[in-house]
Amino acid sequence: MAVADRFFISHFNGSASVAYYSVPFDFIFRLLVLPASITTTLFPVFSKGLNQPGNEVKSKYIKCQLFIFCVMLPICLIMAIFSHFGLTLWMGSEFADQSYQVASLIVIGIFFNSLGQAPLTLLQADGRVKLTAILHLLEFLIYTPILIWLILNYGIMGAASAWLIRVLIDSAFLNIAALKYVRFSHE
Repeated sequence: MAVADRFFISHFNGSASVAYYSVPFDFIFRLLVLPASITTTLFPVFSKGLNQPGNEVKSKYIKCQLFIFCVMLPICLIMAIFSHFGLTLWMGSEFADQSYQVASLIVIGIFFNSLGQAPLTLLQADGRVKLTAILHLLEFLIYTPILIWLILNYGIMGAASAWLIRVLIDSAFLNIAALKYVRFSHE
């Protein structure tokens, strides 16, 4: 799923339009290093804590989600609001005119994707790897036809919209699954 969007953009819209999509996407995608560094650090804490009676994993999980929310929200809001200005400074006004809306959608997606990092880590720490694998397989089967349809009808904005829809669904399902399947207390 990581490069399907670029493959289909190139196939249906030509390789020139890939740059207007991939340049802001690749730059913005790097923001995920912030929640990833937090959740990578918490993986052993979650893994060990889930196997102890009276653990405080749920509290740590909620604090982690709140911290990611508080850190990522202002960053993503600023980037979404000033995407045209930033792309103009970086790539020029012609490029910015073609890709700032894509950048804004991707930033919104990155915010929701960051909120999916903690539940993904929690599920994996609880040994629910099969659950996350099945979820991602189902996402791929649903995402691909939606991606193709949106690209055919809306170009790179369609690709960004499809990716945003996918990460919204992914984050929602991961959060629901974490709260439903993870046993926070082993008494």
